Amino acid sequence: RVAGSWLEMGWRSQEHLETTLQQALESFGRGPVARGLAKASADRVAQDLQGLTCSVCEDRPGAASASQLRQPQQNRKEGLLRRLEDLWRSLEERDAPELQEMNEALQEMKEALQVDTDDEDVFEDVQNALDMMENEVQETSRLADNRRRAAVEADSVENQQIWSTMVHMDPGFPFDVVWEGLRDGVLHELRRLFRGPMWRALGWQSQHEMEQSMQQAIQANGAGAIARGLQREEAERAAQVLQQIFGQCSVQEDREGALAAGRGSSDQQSEQLREQLRERIRSFRGRESEFPLGLSQSLDRIEADLNNDALFRCRRERMVQALDSMESQAAILGLRDAGRSQPQFTLCVERDQLLSSALIPVLRAKPAQLRPGRLHVKYLGEDAEDAGGD
Repeated sequence: RVAGSWLEMGWRSQEHLETTLQQALESFGRGPVARGLAKASADRVAQDLQGLTCSVCEDRPGAASASQLRQPQQNRKEGLLRRLEDLWRSLEERDAPELQEMNEALQEMKEALQVDTDDEDVFEDVQNALDMMENEVQETSRLADNRRRAAVEADSVENQQIWSTMVHMDPGFPFDVVWEGLRDGVLHELRRLFRGPMWRALGWQSQHEMEQSMQQAIQANGAGAIARGLQREEAERAAQVLQQIFGQCSVQEDREGALAAGRGSSDQQSEQLREQLRERIRSFRGRESEFPLGLSQSLDRIEADLNNDALFRCRRERMVQALDSMESQAAILGLRDAGRSQPQFTLCVERDQLLSSALIPVLRAKPAQLRPGRLHVKYLGEDAEDAGGD
């Protein structure tokens, strides 16, 4: 009743007690029935054994022997208490409501261990419970870490400039005709969304590059990027606005487009820009007659600077600006010359073949041919002619 196990009474087993007691009685006329106890515990043992003549005395050798027997158990108890405290602190550091219900169980285990007991069954129960709880905490922490990591990675991807705004069109429809009618409205909305150097903000070196790339992609796949190398929020905002014009737009992760837009490493950006400038120069060659005198010499100087790494690094921004200016001049001169020299466009209409004789030729005509004063309509088999073009 005083102690819960033979070990707590200072013995390895009942047999150990009986053998030691018999030897002591035979030798000295007295022997210990319990050893290594606190004074109060020893007094209680003496009182309980009323049928025997018992006394309490200081017994340091007996205490040392009992302590030696108990040491492994004491070490085990201390180890379990340390594990319990570590687990308690771990729960306090984690914001995991599903783990908080463990606190009550931990408190009960701590109280069981703090009782002066060396009961193997108690130790085993506590150890099994701690093993289970530690596994649950580790699994919960792992899942929480995975959720946090996924959130961080998602946020990181959202903020990377790897997103493109895609426009969708029927690849069988004539792109030139559709784009001619939509261009002004699209550019107006893009300028409103992207301040500053718009084409570079959209991931292009020029309007021509964007239109050419978008046309090729639409004709091949039914969808092409109108803006690339954007953060997801920017790409979605552009798609939402352009949806009203194109009817269908989407946003997609486009790492190749981001690299082409110069959103990669500094070396990748530099080489990408150099190749883009060379491509633009090649597109000017053979068109010198469309530009003012001196264009060929300007292109030669830019091309020479492109082949010199030091000059390219310090002058590349001016190269881009110079080629942008050349394209603007080409557009202005092209419109002016078209106004002076564009021939009249005669549309021969068959009333019973309106689709093939009227609609399709209009769709295929250049925009300048359809301007007032240039379009003439004739009806086959009739003398009347609409020459106003209005």
